[in-house]
Amino acid sequence: MLKKQNGLDNKTEAALINKDIISEIINQNKGIDFAINSNVTFDAAKQNYKKVLNWTTKPSYQDEEAGQVVFRANNNYKEIDFDLFKHLPREVAEKIKTNFPSTMEFGRNADGHAVYKIINPIHDTKRIYLGDKCLLEYRGLGTYSIAAGKLDNYSKATFNGISQAKEIEDKKLYKLFQYAAALAQLYLITSKHETWNNVIISYAGECKEHGLDLEFTKKIFTECLELHGREDREKETIKSIEGIYNSEGNSNIFSKIYSIPIEDAAKHHIRELLKSLTKKEIEPLEVQRYNSDELPQKRKFLIESFCALGNVTSIAAAAGSGKTTAASLLAYCVCTGIQFLGRNVYETGNVLMITNEETINEMQLKLKAVEMEYGNIFDAGMETYNIDFRTIEDVTKLAEFNTSGAKPTDQFKQLEKIIEKNKYKLIVLDPLISLKKGVFDENSNDNMETLIRDFVVNLATKYNVAVTIIHHANKSSAALFEEVGGKYIIDNVQMLNLARGASALGGAVRFAFSMVPMPQVVWEKQYEEIAKDQYSRNNLVGLFDAKANYAAIAEEPVWLDKVLKQVPTVDDKTEEVITLRVSDINQLSDAAYESFKANNMKKVVALAPHIKNFFKLNNEKITAIEQGKLAIKHEPLNNLATYLAQKDPEFQNGTVKEATIKSRIKRLLMAACENANGVQLPNTNVYFKYWYDNYESKTKHKVTVERSDEDNPF
Repeated sequence: MLKKQNGLDNKTEAALINKDIISEIINQNKGIDFAINSNVTFDAAKQNYKKVLNWTTKPSYQDEEAGQVVFRANNNYKEIDFDLFKHLPREVAEKIKTNFPSTMEFGRNADGHAVYKIINPIHDTKRIYLGDKCLLEYRGLGTYSIAAGKLDNYSKATFNGISQAKEIEDKKLYKLFQYAAALAQLYLITSKHETWNNVIISYAGECKEHGLDLEFTKKIFTECLELHGREDREKETIKSIEGIYNSEGNSNIFSKIYSIPIEDAAKHHIRELLKSLTKKEIEPLEVQRYNSDELPQKRKFLIESFCALGNVTSIAAAAGSGKTTAASLLAYCVCTGIQFLGRNVYETGNVLMITNEETINEMQLKLKAVEMEYGNIFDAGMETYNIDFRTIEDVTKLAEFNTSGAKPTDQFKQLEKIIEKNKYKLIVLDPLISLKKGVFDENSNDNMETLIRDFVVNLATKYNVAVTIIHHANKSSAALFEEVGGKYIIDNVQMLNLARGASALGGAVRFAFSMVPMPQVVWEKQYEEIAKDQYSRNNLVGLFDAKANYAAIAEEPVWLDKVLKQVPTVDDKTEEVITLRVSDINQLSDAAYESFKANNMKKVVALAPHIKNFFKLNNEKITAIEQGKLAIKHEPLNNLATYLAQKDPEFQNGTVKEATIKSRIKRLLMAACENANGVQLPNTNVYFKYWYDNYESKTKHKVTVERSDEDNPF
């Protein structure tokens, strides 16, 4: 409490408030900001004293003539200025003020300017008006008030006797401020009792229109009646408000039928305040700070380089490739722990399969076929887990889209409950596109990203479950394979784009795979001769790595065999069902590639004299080439891409990506192995010869060589 001076109480004149008392206030309120204005002059025209002229860092109020003590608000200490004392009867203003907690105050009557210590500052300075009347001010950084000393020729500022500012959350204080201002507004517009019914209808309708709940509206009218001393009207007022909230129609503060005699500007002030009461407080973003003393947790993979807990994996599958068959095998492997297509299973657990395009019986057939291929271990006394499904008999929709966005369906909420109950390790969603309803554009990145991130990724992260989505491939899958130098070329980026629709799918998942039946050209050039009659192309499907955020991407696909099983059915009958296994052709492919490299070496040796002249190589370097220890490094690929873009009209319009240019060059360089005369770049006199197997530094021995456009031996 403030010290008494000369036996006087705390509300004594400012002249008696000395430096010790100011210091006491500062000591109890770390961060409070007072200053001294020692040069106070009276402005006769304005009838007030000029404020805040020559501030000092340390206040030292000596006597009345020294000037004024100035309080400066900041983020930590804010002030409520109760200007409603100027416009309302004092007893009414006092009652409204009781909504605020007691704190340090100063003003003409030791009140009117309340200082609070702020927790979690959010709000800036705000003034609430009704027409030309400023009722309340929420004063923050950059504002100031006279705490002691002359206010004008007739009055001085004094303290209320509380030396410590009340501590309060900024958002809570601002809510009190808003409500007090709204109550003051309502009191003023209801001062003429003949307009009371009109005010009820228009004001309550305005509250309803802006989403303020019924209890708020009843409360503010009840308190307003108390301020007027008209508690006798409470029951009928409450009944009227309830009728307005229950009716289908609505009125508002601008109603011409239920008009109130105030200017439009005042009506706008009322509407602005009521709208602000429904706005959610903006909370600061939560952030996580890196701590070098804490060791991170190891990533938890269900399957080696494939499915990870808390992440989403996608499988884009071309027609006829067996995407649901692969999903069934995946579920079986997670439940049993057997390898998934040559990849180790690190964790086992329960699996949920949502297959909106398959029946219950079809899923039973697919899983029975898997059992027949890999062994029925569910009944062998081994520890296994459950496979649950939801099928086409009860289609599952997770998201409902409209023109303004998407919201979770009731089934999504039910799904969360069953995930919590059964503790699934893996959830399979097949196909992705079947999980939504409403207005949805598969080619819209916004729509696709919303579906993946807000619903699928949300499930994975919230419940630490691995989610695998099955998606249809586009019609361009055949174009992903291109014959160059007797071997097919496959691009991981192209494989990622194999998925149908918007590219946002590839960006949202952490792992992506593609399944494509073996193309005819690949079969003929690479496998037909070595496989002979052991295999049929129609029974081979490639599993390609398209994206792996937390693992290395495999450069070569895993070729899978479609295996036909005679699955027993009821009445001692069987059904032919296909399942998948890793094909032996993968080993034959490796052997074939070694043979290809040997043949390619012979071509390089034959071209050695031409390469020597063109790249100005010495005999030592030529020997290294012949032994397969040297990679010819011409000008950097980026520079070459730029050169090609300048010379080739196809790339000059700027619409072709740099990656496409590089891919074109890569194919040209690979093709150079097959042509003893070299390959000419489009619309140039530049020729290139290159050995494919050494492209992109597949050997550690590198050398930079010079090339001359003028020295063209071919």
